[in-house]
Amino acid sequence: MKKYSIILSSLWLLASVVLPAQLYADHTREHVTLQCDSEQVLNEFNNKLELGPRLYTLVEQKNYVTVEDELTAKINAIIEQAKFVLNMYPKNLHVKVVVLPTAKECSAVFAKKYGLREKKIAYYSLSENTIYISATDTRVGVVAHELAHAIVDSYFSERPPYHIHEMLAQSVEQHLESNEELITAFRRLDENGAMLKNVRAMYPRRDG
Repeated sequence: MKKYSIILSSLWLLASVVLPAQLYADHTREHVTLQCDSEQVLNEFNNKLELGPRLYTLVEQKNYVTVEDELTAKINAIIEQAKFVLNMYPKNLHVKVVVLPTAKECSAVFAKKYGLREKKIAYYSLSENTIYISATDTRVGVVAHELAHAIVDSYFSERPPYHIHEMLAQSVEQHLESNEELITAFRRLDENGAMLKNVRAMYPRRDG
């Protein structure tokens, strides 16, 4: 009997790590639905998501009152810059962002879905069109990287190979604060920029 009690207790603990409690936030604005089950975690995520001056200018143009409003405004600003860097503007782009307390919870969700034990501070699930991210480990480059994956998947009807996906996501990280002139030069002169042009020509678009 004691053995079964231990098993049940272990299952309950696993569920408490993997499955979210009642949501504190479930907020949709423009391209983003934001979900989180804790006010404290949401505030930490917001504090860690520090934008540079170029992106913050986009946020200041939005009207926001709550933390949820501010966060979705920040994420939408990153999306707009990412689309510009990639020169990809998918129709009906929308992504869910699930904010988890730490890498432990993010890794647990990843393990439950894929059966793999890896430390994850963030990842994008193609099948769910959802980004899972650790609030403790948040930085703007990580968010931009995962959003780039979502944009690329929304843009192409045939998914490019993993290494190309990563190259595109890294390019977005690199040019988050770049102006139009730098991004134009990147597309023309940089090796990744040249590859980006070839990728866009090679794979069929969803709206093309």
